[in-house]
Amino acid sequence: MHNVIQWATGTVGIHAVPALAAHPDLNLVGLWVHSDSKAGRDAGEICGIEPLGVIASNDAEALLDLDADCICYMANSDLRPDGVIDEICTMLAAGFNVVNTSYVPLLFPSAAGPGVHDRLEAACREGGSSFYTSGIDPGFGNVGLAVHALAMCKEVQTVRMMEIVNYA
Repeated sequence: MHNVIQWATGTVGIHAVPALAAHPDLNLVGLWVHSDSKAGRDAGEICGIEPLGVIASNDAEALLDLDADCICYMANSDLRPDGVIDEICTMLAAGFNVVNTSYVPLLFPSAAGPGVHDRLEAACREGGSSFYTSGIDPGFGNVGLAVHALAMCKEVQTVRMMEIVNYA
């Protein structure tokens, strides 16, 4: 069993909490939220499922004191890429493995800006942790992924794609 902290319940994070709760090998132990209106509420209630007994907090330091193996980092990064890097490096240096869907340039950290790769690598070394970024930014990869996946199929009955962020 791996103890997990979910970091944010925005457009992507709100879908992650139910997935974490349903996974037999994962145990949600903490939830960071940005807004005061979500702090103090049950994670399940915030995400539209049954109560989970995990109370959301906007106290980052308290959450980083929890006994967790991994942080699912899904905080908004659009207007604060440097803040995202700072937060992720703090988590990594503290010994948390971090899975990120927040800041797409971290798919290839060397392209995320000068020194970003080196900072992430140093934080991982310091904390004995690991870092993984995944995701598809709407409008850039979705269609191509579907076309390539379909090319490997003998027969297709349905293709369904869902974007949960509208950049328009």
